[in-house]
Amino acid sequence: MFDWVLLTHAHADHAQGLKRMLKEFGTTRFWYPNTVMFQAGTSSAKQGRPAYVGSLFRFVTRSKVVHQYDAIDTRKRLPRFGKVSMQVLWPPQGHNSSNENDNSVVLALTLGQVSFVLTGDAEADAWNSVPPGQASALHSFIPDNTKFFKVPHHGADNGMFDPGGHPQTPWLDRLSADTKLGISSHVQPFPHPSQNVISEIKRRHLECYRTDQHYHVTVATDGAKTWMEYSH
Repeated sequence: MFDWVLLTHAHADHAQGLKRMLKEFGTTRFWYPNTVMFQAGTSSAKQGRPAYVGSLFRFVTRSKVVHQYDAIDTRKRLPRFGKVSMQVLWPPQGHNSSNENDNSVVLALTLGQVSFVLTGDAEADAWNSVPPGQASALHSFIPDNTKFFKVPHHGADNGMFDPGGHPQTPWLDRLSADTKLGISSHVQPFPHPSQNVISEIKRRHLECYRTDQHYHVTVATDGAKTWMEYSH
């Protein structure tokens, strides 16, 4: 049984398959973003919720192999995962974007002196936005000790380059030269990662691993050092 499973947002390439996986293995906790799509009983959720998400949630709420389920946002204090602390960086309270990618849960995991940031599909406009009641944009909450960062939205242009006029998203400027990057590639039916994104990463001489080139990618840390393993 899994300790926890997190559904970042309600798109098929993230949600489909979870029901079968949960049936097979179960989980102590199941988390999902606290946005309109997932708010039980609301008409807006029922109207906009894809069938595969509805099927998944019917299973989650009725199954004995899912012990606890909960919607999360930046207010939620997550339990420790062994020696690892976890913090929700996004979405903020009350956030509901018409762009489902920007409802993605962004999660920071910290062990010792090392943090990993998992970004879902949060696009550049989300990283540049300042949540209500806060003085800083999302990118400013990236831990200073981040040593692994998942490139948002499979390396698509809109995960790095902000159509609002910024040359690139500030998340890239927040990362140190020794931060390792990972891209969950999405080459079909979309050409992700974008060559523009890859070129910018290379220009900055950042170490990057891609599932379309390295296949199964594993990132590990002992709280001091970080290393990568891959199968190709």
